[in-house]
Amino acid sequence: MASKEQYTGLVRKRGSVKQRLTLFQKYLSDLIAVSALENYVIEEECVLELEQRLGTALSLLSEYEELQIQIELLVLESELDAQFQERAEFQTNYYTW
Repeated sequence: MASKEQYTGLVRKRGSVKQRLTLFQKYLSDLIAVSALENYVIEEECVLELEQRLGTALSLLSEYEELQIQIELLVLESELDAQFQERAEFQTNYYTW
């Protein structure tokens, strides 16, 4: 493995991307729950906020992929399967929403 500090920094950045996806998913869940109420009317402000958040969420996959590729290039061959699993889990989580 290359620099331990480099690896640690990439893993932290990847964790940040995962957290931002989780926050977006929570926002969507809350929005869906509220919108299920009777007589709920979506206000323009809510639509604008959703558009902004969606734009940010759409970029998360490419940001994650860039970081994950860098991590995969740093780890030992024996650690690649775990990294591939990490990628698969993120993609499943991303596309579930």
